[in-house]
Amino acid sequence: MQCCRGLRTWKITVRVLSMHKEDRAMNVAKKAMAGTMESNDVMVYVLPAPQGLELRVKSIVAYQFGAQIERVARETAQALGAEGALIELDDQGAVDCTIRSRVETALLRARGEEA
Repeated sequence: MQCCRGLRTWKITVRVLSMHKEDRAMNVAKKAMAGTMESNDVMVYVLPAPQGLELRVKSIVAYQFGAQIERVARETAQALGAEGALIELDDQGAVDCTIRSRVETALLRARGEEA
């Protein structure tokens, strides 16, 4: 019996975020963005800032999920060790995993890496 006949397989690469303190510092060197303005997505802009980590969230579901969106974005940025960054999110109803991936991609691009 061939249960997987005709199915395609996809190679998936998973990046594990390092949690070692010495590896965590990430300074934002340039402006970057990730995402789209489509429904169920989020556009993330990362800009260099003098110090600290600042988040600005604009969302069509801000009343219900604004705090959750900010929490997910902040946790992702902190896990990457982002410092000196202004992160702006223009949310169109994205779920947590989409927010995480868009924030990570934008921060890596702002650091000069491709994600």
